[in-house]
Amino acid sequence: MDSSMPFALLLALLIPILLHFVIRRKYSSYNLPPGSLGFPVIGQSISLLRALRSNTDYQWYQDRIKKYGPVSKMSVFGSPTVLLTGPAANRFVFSNQDLIITETKAANALIGQSILTLSGEELKQVRSALQGYLRTEMVTKCIRKMDEEVRRHIDLNWVGQKTVTVAPLAKRLTFDIICSVIFGQGAGPIREALAADFKKMVQAMLSIPVNIPFTKFNKGLSASRRVRKVLRQIARDREAALQQGHSSSADDFFTYMLVLRSEGTHSLTVEDIVDNAILLLLAGYETSSVLITFLLRYLANEPDILGKITEEQEEIARYKGPDEPLTWDDVSRMKYTWKVAMETLQTVPPIFGSLRTAIKDIEYQGYHIPKGWQVFTAIIITHLDANFFDDPNKFNPARFHNQSSVPPYCFVPFGGGPRMCPGNEFARTETLVAMHYLVRQFRWKLCCKDEGYRKDPARQVAHILRLERRPVAVRQRASFPSCILPAGRPPNKQAAQAMPFSEELRQRRKYSSYNLPPGSLGFPVIGQTISLLRALHSNTDYQWCQDRIEKYGAVSKMSLFGSPTVLLAGPAANHFVFSNQDLIFTETKAINALVGRSILTLSGEELKQVRGALHGYLRPEMVTKYMRKMDEEVRRHIDLNWVGHKTVTVAPLVRRLAFDIICSVIFGQGVGPIREALAADFETMVKAMLSIPVNIPFTKFNKGLNASRRIRKVLRQIARDMEGALQQGYSSSADDFFTYMLVLRSKGTHSLTVEDIVDNAIVLLAAGYETSSVLITFLIRCLANEPDIFGKITDEQEEIARSKGPNEPLTWDDVSRMKYTWKVALEILRTISPIFGSFRTAIKDIEYRGYHIPKGWQVFHAQSITHLDGKFFNDPIKFDPTRFDNQSLIPPYCFVPFGGGPSMCPGNEFARTETLVAMHYLVRQFRWKLCCEEEGYRKDPLPTPVLGLPIELETRTPPEYGSLGFPLIGQSISLLRALHSNTDYQWYQDRIKKYGPVFKMSLFGSPTVLMAGPAANHFVFSNQDLIFTQTKAINTIIGRSILRPEMVTKYMRKMDEEVRRHIDLNWVGHKTFKVAPLAKRLTFDIICSVVFGQGIGPIREALATDFETLVQALLSLPVNIPFTKFNKGLSASRRIRKVLRQIAREREATLQQGHSSSADDFFTYMLVLRSEGTHSLTVEDIVDNAIVLLTAGYGNSAVLITFLLRYLANDPDILGKITEEQEEIASSSGPNEPLTWDDVSRMKYTWKVALETLRTVPPIFGSFRTAIKDIEYRGYHIPKGWKVFTAQSITYLDGNFFNDPVKFDPTRFDNQTSIPPYCFVPFGGGPRMCPGNEFARTETLVTMHYLVRQFRWKLCCKEEGYRKDPLPMPVLGLPIELETRSPP
Repeated sequence: MDSSMPFALLLALLIPILLHFVIRRKYSSYNLPPGSLGFPVIGQSISLLRALRSNTDYQWYQDRIKKYGPVSKMSVFGSPTVLLTGPAANRFVFSNQDLIITETKAANALIGQSILTLSGEELKQVRSALQGYLRTEMVTKCIRKMDEEVRRHIDLNWVGQKTVTVAPLAKRLTFDIICSVIFGQGAGPIREALAADFKKMVQAMLSIPVNIPFTKFNKGLSASRRVRKVLRQIARDREAALQQGHSSSADDFFTYMLVLRSEGTHSLTVEDIVDNAILLLLAGYETSSVLITFLLRYLANEPDILGKITEEQEEIARYKGPDEPLTWDDVSRMKYTWKVAMETLQTVPPIFGSLRTAIKDIEYQGYHIPKGWQVFTAIIITHLDANFFDDPNKFNPARFHNQSSVPPYCFVPFGGGPRMCPGNEFARTETLVAMHYLVRQFRWKLCCKDEGYRKDPARQVAHILRLERRPVAVRQRASFPSCILPAGRPPNKQAAQAMPFSEELRQRRKYSSYNLPPGSLGFPVIGQTISLLRALHSNTDYQWCQDRIEKYGAVSKMSLFGSPTVLLAGPAANHFVFSNQDLIFTETKAINALVGRSILTLSGEELKQVRGALHGYLRPEMVTKYMRKMDEEVRRHIDLNWVGHKTVTVAPLVRRLAFDIICSVIFGQGVGPIREALAADFETMVKAMLSIPVNIPFTKFNKGLNASRRIRKVLRQIARDMEGALQQGYSSSADDFFTYMLVLRSKGTHSLTVEDIVDNAIVLLAAGYETSSVLITFLIRCLANEPDIFGKITDEQEEIARSKGPNEPLTWDDVSRMKYTWKVALEILRTISPIFGSFRTAIKDIEYRGYHIPKGWQVFHAQSITHLDGKFFNDPIKFDPTRFDNQSLIPPYCFVPFGGGPSMCPGNEFARTETLVAMHYLVRQFRWKLCCEEEGYRKDPLPTPVLGLPIELETRTPPEYGSLGFPLIGQSISLLRALHSNTDYQWYQDRIKKYGPVFKMSLFGSPTVLMAGPAANHFVFSNQDLIFTQTKAINTIIGRSILRPEMVTKYMRKMDEEVRRHIDLNWVGHKTFKVAPLAKRLTFDIICSVVFGQGIGPIREALATDFETLVQALLSLPVNIPFTKFNKGLSASRRIRKVLRQIAREREATLQQGHSSSADDFFTYMLVLRSEGTHSLTVEDIVDNAIVLLTAGYGNSAVLITFLLRYLANDPDILGKITEEQEEIASSSGPNEPLTWDDVSRMKYTWKVALETLRTVPPIFGSFRTAIKDIEYRGYHIPKGWKVFTAQSITYLDGNFFNDPVKFDPTRFDNQTSIPPYCFVPFGGGPRMCPGNEFARTETLVTMHYLVRQFRWKLCCKEEGYRKDPLPMPVLGLPIELETRSPP
């Protein structure tokens, strides 16, 4: 035995060497990539491993690229290998079916017969099973287990420790999660038996695969056998449990795979399942443990990023109970944390590279890659390339704010394309769950800031990363939202009285040892109150705040309204105030005395009960129920106070309107003595809310207290009446506030007395009164100075009104459509905040930015500080509603008119709704101008125009417009000439310049209104009183029309066959021909085959010529004189109808005889629906609709394909990009394999070019609708029966909507959301979107796929123009010279 050992070792070394030289000779005739295979077996393995361990692998790759280029050969881990670099290489590797995922020889030996070694049908079965197990729905079921494992791990290994070594703990955590979640093994001996051996296996994964004792590979094999033994026993136990019927759960991996096997999904043995289980362990173990480790490492050095992550996690935690586990929704909200994780993956990829094996000889960039060779890509090569990532070595999570800006296949931590790792959601979820608990419980610093790391095989921290634990107080949910009323109150039970001077001085001495913010408390009781009130009255409060910030910084102390106060400024301060549970919502002492024992003074369980009740009462579902009452109050108010008046003073009227709405909607009090008794006193009470709380006769505060008592008396009586009605069973409605609260009390939801309910009713009055009245007042002021904005709001409101009857009230859906009006309102709220600031009271000593805020002190922040800050809002003084087009661009907590976070005002929907209802009726009935354009405003405490905003009113009346022209003919000939000469756009512009964007004319025998612009498009496509129609000629020729969308995916194979047949017959072998007629015939053939089931033959040929004649007659004058276009079209229509009628009769007979069950073709489909009672159309009706389908499908696609080819002939760069996209799709299919729906879905760039073609040359020159009743647009009447016409090119070529509109630029469709709504409508819009758009898109893309891959072409006549007759067509039919493309 001993004497044979040296011989065996020698033989083990010699055989690989001999094989190595045989391999070299075998491939001598191949065009292999440059490079060297190095020393037999070893090759470049040692060199690469050294680079990995010294963390110089990126430089190692760069040296090879510099020496050999982006493609080079080498030998690593015992196999000849080709190194590919760059995004194109990543795409090639992840998308090529001839490259199967593999591992090193060492890994294959350690793992066994897993998915890595399978192929063919067996590979497909197992891959599908693994993807099914790791799908998102399965991960969501695992979150509770993940949560438990993370908490257990932290309690066991982190809590109570001063220092910890992160890397091994992170590895053990991910190992435990996998064991628990995937294998169903909790803490215990089985898990412990796996842990140590698994670590040895991982260390051996990249070792040289020579099984010599004491090597890493040898130790790893031994560990693998032991791991396999343990897992085999688990699998056998699960199998036995299933056979005995004791288990039905398929949550763990073994049970899942065994259940699938019993269902015949795969035929793996238990041993095979164990091998795949080891693969799952390895795959799940590496990525997450490395990611968590380096996340903690980066966060130790990035306190700002750690702070933002903590804020995000605390926000999530605030909505959960103390021990409530995380859910999938919680994880989905961890957006910023995952951006930081992605940046970690970008700078430190867990997997150093990807290995694939070629299953046949393949080629890349002209080099051969022989069958059996490995292909290797290193993720870090693109991750750290400055061509793709700006300043790639800088840790910057912001680069992932817009992930679409990262070029494809440059960031591939989880693979890409069809090779995306199926476990990426699992890894993401366990990482985020772990970070949630770590950042909320600890702060840490590195014990060794200069600690490096190495890769062996995943990234390892070289000297072990040590963290120092520092517990952090966990913040919880803040109290009642900030904006339901003006601001704060201390938590005492009685109304606060002014603090005696001696008491305030004692308080000042008490805090002398605190690190208080800079500033001064000023004179006792008064402090800075008078100074602030002067600033508010003179409208200089923003400057007042800025002066303090400049003098003391963003945190300063002062005294306001009798209480020591800390002023906080900036978004971080807003977030702190709205989110901190130790700051309770409060008000000035004056407000507390005026309001009484409301939610402002409650705490604990009582606060929770009342807050829940108020939230419930003001939720959107309740607001929808109040719409009719709001509508009635607004109409009544306008009829009483605005109609018939030449001048009105807006501010007092709007305050009364807001008050009346609240009285009617919330308290159920309509017009009458009770409402009048409340109105005057309420105005007095509001004025006293910011007064100094000293009760001296004739002061504001004294008058306010007296008014408050009278209001309380009235409301108390209302509440008693409601209570009596409930007790006697006379009332069951809970729509008004008093009844709602009394009903809740009877159910045990709260225990408030009637007096308490009255106090909270006063809070609702105050809160609802202020915001809306100020907002509506300043909206009216703004619109007087901004006629363009006024016009856009009017357009929007008229659009809504057109869909309603004359006296029909607004609905919730109507209000939801007032998007532009609300953007203007938001800009008003930004520039003139109704509430000048918000108060909170500290219920215990707290800290902010190192300063102490003592218990009982107030915290004050003013919205205008961020609202008017140029750092957050560009040109903040400018009034610009478009800044709210994309509200996600506004930094968090910079715009807080209704509070923020958990303190968002629950009444914001109520305020929004009453504002929009009021504006709807005002802008539609009146125009106005300011009586005093120089009128300023002051805050007392609400912003109010100094003179109350007097305005001059004018009732709207419509002007005259346009001309109907000569009877019957009208402007038809003029328009047709413009269409034929391709000057229709100028034709429209000339008339818009003369008459405006709405004018009357006569087209094709009908009085017609032309409307221009996006608002007009929206109106036409959305109005139910405008039905889809065509000219009289079209209706006469076609008949009744019903357009139905079909399932395009079912037609893909037929489309593919028709396109290939067409190209083989009409393109292949031809040098020149005309595109236009071929494109028309192609689309015609596709419709005949796909929609009508008519292949090549006499029926199709009988239709073709007549159909062309019919199309040419569609826009003719409807006068049936021999030899006119209309006459010829009618004759052709009769012949087409005869042919289609025969097809329909044959389908009907076949169905009746039971010989057909397919409903794929149109006639069978319609006949089957008729037999089921879906419709009652006759065969003649069905034929009419068949002609509609022919017409609709024929035009758009033929024009689009024609002009696509025309543009591509002039733009080789765009043609090249389209070809690359189509070749990429073709590379994933067999030679004659037809295109699929997924293939078409990937043709994104080709479709962008098609969209730009549709924009520059719209196939349909315009759209006609008929008014089915008298309607109104922009104040103009459109009589019943008149046509409405919109022309797409009016907006398509308008520089206001499309930059440089004459330029052909497909990139303008990279972000289609940037195109204003209803400016690009090639297939209609809104509820009138063309149902055939997917059909047209699909046949266009299928056609372009085969054309660009087979041919190149150039125009025979570069100067050829085009005309519209009625479709746009090149004058000469677009003759081209064709060249068959030979692949490079």
